[in-house]
Amino acid sequence: IGPDEEHHFLRIFEISEGHILSDHLENGSGGRTMASNLKSGELDTVFGISTYWNKEIDRKNETTYYFGNTALYSPVSYSIQTVAVCIAKLFTNRLVVLTYIAKIAGLIFSLFMVYMAIKYVPIKKECIFSIALIPMFIHQSVVISADGFLNAIALFFVAYILYLSYAYEGVLTKLQIVTLYVLPCVIGLTKIVYLPICLLSVSYTHLRAHETGAY
Repeated sequence: IGPDEEHHFLRIFEISEGHILSDHLENGSGGRTMASNLKSGELDTVFGISTYWNKEIDRKNETTYYFGNTALYSPVSYSIQTVAVCIAKLFTNRLVVLTYIAKIAGLIFSLFMVYMAIKYVPIKKECIFSIALIPMFIHQSVVISADGFLNAIALFFVAYILYLSYAYEGVLTKLQIVTLYVLPCVIGLTKIVYLPICLLSVSYTHLRAHETGAY
């Protein structure tokens, strides 16, 4: 289990219920009153999974959950895992299934982004592979959090910039320009401290587009 994974899951479930912003609760913390039985902290071991396998979300009763440390996270951070939970909720209310569906979705997305990064980076492809094998990168890819999503997007973004800078020789297409604008915005929305990357990317996009005559 990852740090604050239970709180990340509560935020994902909240978004999957259609609530983009968390409530400001009476104690000053962020959170929301939702269906009972959403506590997933016990599901970090095989014993916990077997014990709570039949535990279902109780929509007839409600519990107030406090998750102020994740309430301010942008829904973009959990987009992949939220979609997976939304689809899973159509078929089951089991907390174990919903929790691990979110984990698996995050892992699949990370693997796909690593593959795309290796595909596009023009040099030192083994460096991308080595980064993907760093224990912390692997750990954050298989837990419920915003960090795995951020790591995967950032890795691909760097590889894509290198590809356009040193390997691509044609005129930038509209899709490439949109990608150069969207990816840093996604990174900035996931972690505000990465906002300067957005400015650098926009500057690069304008420069590269003018050089190639894209506009």
